[in-house]
Amino acid sequence: MATNASRAVGVDIGGTGIKAGIVDLDAGELISDRVKVSTPKGAEPADVLEAVKEVLQTLEAPDELPLGVAFPAIVKNGKTLSAANVSSSWIGFKAEEFFEQGLSRDIHIANDADVDGIAEGRYGAAQGLN
Repeated sequence: MATNASRAVGVDIGGTGIKAGIVDLDAGELISDRVKVSTPKGAEPADVLEAVKEVLQTLEAPDELPLGVAFPAIVKNGKTLSAANVSSSWIGFKAEEFFEQGLSRDIHIANDADVDGIAEGRYGAAQGLN
């Protein structure tokens, strides 16, 4: 998701909770309240989608903001290739396409640890290091 946006919505899907917030991309800071719901028991795709819809509705983020999803799985070309703390239904699943259709908007999905590392390098203790 290449963008020149200065703000974006981040969604973190975890084994126990699904969190969302609006982030200032220039400062690397949360500029909204953090919204959280429990991850649905079993964490099947349709149930996780409904929980993501719930956090986005509560957040009241504008639809035009880019949306990134951090997910606990190996993610390649929008497909989840593993499943950690979520249903095995996610293995080999076209997750990016699923969320885009279910949310009626473009998204970018990536592995949650990869997203953490990128943020640490851009805004955290690893900033400016090679």
